Amino acid sequence: MALESGLLWQLQFKDSQTSYLLGTIHLNSTLFKDHYQVFLSILDKCNVFAAEVNLDQMGQFEMNAYFSLPDDKDWSTYLKPNQWIKMKSLCDQRFHLNLENYIHVYPLVLVNQLSLQLIGMNIEKSLDQQLWELAASKNMERVGLEDFDQHFSLISSIQLVDQIKMLRDLLKNIDQSRKKYMNMIDDYHAQDLRAIYKASRKMLGKYRRLMLFERNAIMLNKIMQLGRSGSAFITCGAGHLYGEQGILRLLKKQGVILKHVSL
Repeated sequence: MALESGLLWQLQFKDSQTSYLLGTIHLNSTLFKDHYQVFLSILDKCNVFAAEVNLDQMGQFEMNAYFSLPDDKDWSTYLKPNQWIKMKSLCDQRFHLNLENYIHVYPLVLVNQLSLQLIGMNIEKSLDQQLWELAASKNMERVGLEDFDQHFSLISSIQLVDQIKMLRDLLKNIDQSRKKYMNMIDDYHAQDLRAIYKASRKMLGKYRRLMLFERNAIMLNKIMQLGRSGSAFITCGAGHLYGEQGILRLLKKQGVILKHVSL
């Protein structure tokens, strides 16, 4: 099967056991319930489960440290008074949210929170979390493909003015933003890796190298390590799979034999 479609892949490493790679969505998905037995059977064949990061490290205190601006900085001071007033009003009217409570956290955190609220998924467990907990219930070794600190420190690598613009754009185009997110969910359930990648690449703009390509290389190294040492069920965001610098093509260049597994 061509590399532009299909979420689940069997990986055959030279002189090693078979591993599996699943492109996930960082949201709740019917995929978990619909294919529960498939995931369970794969876990039974593997000795390690891997997500993008070790999800057991995501305590509230730890996450606040990553999400808060340094030195109690206030991003609202970057805005003109009329811009701030309009944003506050939109947050209150459309999301019943007091923007004053978020001026000391990175705006990108709020973009994520509002996008989840837009699509009605702000409280559900993500597919990643559900799979992680299923692996935990089987007492499997669980690891992250990326270093936890490096992964979440990326938020501070995105310029504050760009994060504010992302938030302003979402609030100025709420209905359009909702449609964009819903289209991405539809593309995911259609298993259209090319469409998912194109949407992710466009959304990330000038940060695509930092957020996609460089992370793909980091995750590839860990996947190769896991695949050569045993049998692993590996998961990462579906947007990382496709493209010239996508994980599937990088694995193929490393001599890994890829075989699509139907879902």
